[in-house]
Amino acid sequence: MLWRAVTRSYELEDHDLAILAAACEAADRAAAARVEIDRDGITIEGRYGRRANPAIQIERDSRLSMLKALRELGLNAEPAAEPRPLPAQRGRR
Repeated sequence: MLWRAVTRSYELEDHDLAILAAACEAADRAAAARVEIDRDGITIEGRYGRRANPAIQIERDSRLSMLKALRELGLNAEPAAEPRPLPAQRGRR
């Protein structure tokens, strides 16, 4: 979903596609962790009693990775109506 939205809205170079792929992988990992959190709750039973679900940290770290990659691409605004160069590319050509 993220891949499609970005590639339809922006003209990406090869190195930008690699960064976008990393963002998409991180988004998928965060979503998978969220499924586990929703299923098991924010705490789980451990050897010594209840403890924080490790999926919470995975979700948080993955979201931060995704946001960092999108910020690196300059994508912190609404998608464009027509495909256009990334904001970071405007002065590079």
